[in-house]
Amino acid sequence: MNLVEGSATYTGAKDASGFFSGDTTIFGKPAGVEGVLFTTGHINNSLGPNDRLDASKDNNLAGSSYLSNLIGGIDTYDASILEFRITLDPGTSGLEWEYVFGSEEYNEGVGDVGALFSDVFSLSLNGSNIALGNIALVPGTSMPISVNTINNGYRANGPCTNCEFFRNNPVDSGGIHSQYNGLTTALKATAQGLQAGVEYTLSFSIADATDGTFDSGVYIAGTSIKAPQPPDEAPVPAPLPLLGAGAAFGWSRRLRRRVGGHQQIAN
Repeated sequence: MNLVEGSATYTGAKDASGFFSGDTTIFGKPAGVEGVLFTTGHINNSLGPNDRLDASKDNNLAGSSYLSNLIGGIDTYDASILEFRITLDPGTSGLEWEYVFGSEEYNEGVGDVGALFSDVFSLSLNGSNIALGNIALVPGTSMPISVNTINNGYRANGPCTNCEFFRNNPVDSGGIHSQYNGLTTALKATAQGLQAGVEYTLSFSIADATDGTFDSGVYIAGTSIKAPQPPDEAPVPAPLPLLGAGAAFGWSRRLRRRVGGHQQIAN
């Protein structure tokens, strides 16, 4: 997969997005994961461990009408959007991304109590031969990834809404090295029916709902793209052009923090 030179555009606060690496708990992989992090506030507010309920930065920026439509027309704010074009290598007809969504809106901004605060993430893919739209969906459904589509109810006391994909991360629990009060499990977005030589537009976007407070973020694994492989061969990860697209915007300043023997880095 190849990044179309000069095609990347980023909309959002400068310090809202960047790179991460080294953590083993967010994706649950002993070797650690590196990739790109998009937030609705400041990347510092993603760094674990979780030691407060309300990490927040209101960037006073516009939201996204596309994301608002995904959550029933609720106003959105502080959108971070990275868009770029790619082409596929010969023999590639499908792509797969792995990601984790987290939010400070958990566990109070869910259910009937906080239904309007459903911060939301989208990964859309469109091309001249196919228009898939948002492919970041709750597994087995057509629902977008948001606070209200994956949770375990107000204060994590139920009722369950797709909670098999939810991980509670209470303050001072030390379980997941992220500031967010709740995160999804590692989820996958898949695109099929693609063609080599065709340009596809990818758009990664996240926004606050109803107001600009209580940050949310999405971690995109940087080597999670997998091209189709013969049945008797294991899928081979390929570099994610997203990393190169991010670098084009000068995401090079690194903030490091060691927690519990794990290192998480946000740029």
